[in-house]
Amino acid sequence: MTVAAKPEFMVSTEVRGYLGSLLDTIRKPLTTAPWARGERRLASAVFDILTSREFSYLSRSQSEPYRFSAEAILSEQIARAERLRFFLDLGAGYHATLRPGVEPLSFDVGLGELLVLRQIAAFRQRVAEVYSEGVSFVLVIDNMAALLVNDIPLEATTSYCRQFRSLIRSVGLEGVVSLLVESEHFAMEDFERQRAVLDYAAPRAVALTDRVYENVVRFLGRPCSPEEALERALRYQPIIEVSESLLEELIDGVHLTQRATASTLAFRPFPGGATRIQCGEVALCHNEHGKLRPFLLTSHNVDAFDLEVVSTHSVLPAPISWVRYGRRRP
Repeated sequence: MTVAAKPEFMVSTEVRGYLGSLLDTIRKPLTTAPWARGERRLASAVFDILTSREFSYLSRSQSEPYRFSAEAILSEQIARAERLRFFLDLGAGYHATLRPGVEPLSFDVGLGELLVLRQIAAFRQRVAEVYSEGVSFVLVIDNMAALLVNDIPLEATTSYCRQFRSLIRSVGLEGVVSLLVESEHFAMEDFERQRAVLDYAAPRAVALTDRVYENVVRFLGRPCSPEEALERALRYQPIIEVSESLLEELIDGVHLTQRATASTLAFRPFPGGATRIQCGEVALCHNEHGKLRPFLLTSHNVDAFDLEVVSTHSVLPAPISWVRYGRRRP
């Protein structure tokens, strides 16, 4: 089915309406209910919400292996009548370039971050209906790892974090959502010390496939030689393991990632999403049914769209002033 292209003014109106609905969800007053169920039953109910289609791309059967450990954490917090704490990994404080060597890396917050806050607000509402103490979310930013792997300046990633904290305040989620920024807790010496503790004596093989090369250059922000790409790819896994080991000391709740891992549950960054927003830029388009929806624009699909910028000054709070809309090319 082919959907006729809409005039620019109609797109702009629809986009603004969509963004307004996101803010309505984020700012919607909570409806709470008294909780009378036991800790384990409540924990199970919260786990079922967390792994529902709205918040997870995993099927029920795929989510089941995570149930025991997640419910154990939730049960302890419920027994102490605490807010349920969730920690969501959200990248290194920047977005990969859409065109390596042509467009720079992005250190601005945008639609992707707003949608993450929308998801958290919607999840918070659902949980409040079964557990009145509610939830809190900590967004984990591993910017020291970005410095050590790709030489990404801390000044740039901490600027991103300032913007994100400003956005959280602007939409009224301060006190519910916070940032855990790696560079605010750990320095280079901590990485060196932890590296020695974990002992990386064994050699690690990395094949420089086209996919590996492309991933390196989009997060580096520029093309590089195969030798440099391989060197950075070899850095990646040991540094990430050290980073995860250090951050784990600060995580005292259910640990979530945008894509599931062996030890972390998935949490959708936007409705229908099953990807990491830091891999590109979240934009809007009309699907084959003519419905406006978010999607991740990356170096892999950017040339499939004609892009336009829609100003959001009259709709969204600072620091977001525009979003991108994409029309799929024939």
